[in-house]
Amino acid sequence: MRSALAATLRPRTEEVQRAIYERLRDATPDSLNDVQYSAGLRSTVAAMVEYTVKAIADGDELSTPIPPLVTEQARRAVRSGVSLRAVTRRYVAGHAVLLNCIMEEAEHFA
Repeated sequence: MRSALAATLRPRTEEVQRAIYERLRDATPDSLNDVQYSAGLRSTVAAMVEYTVKAIADGDELSTPIPPLVTEQARRAVRSGVSLRAVTRRYVAGHAVLLNCIMEEAEHFA
């Protein structure tokens, strides 16, 4: 079932990435004025969506560390003056969008 779920998510990765980025932008719009930070955030979202789909497909066997872009983006946030609160709100918001997309696809298997 995991590989089937991952297979249904793969064609939606760009849609999911856009939905997550839009939610992050809406959650904390003030810190997205920095072009480099904003571009990094888009790349980080893309990397995490790909990582998550791979984790679903691989199951318990996944031993790959989180993408380096994630920690790089956290450092970029600090350098850009983004508060810990804003970063945390983004992670929670992004996670919620991703989880909703996963659950939408998983309902097809129930």
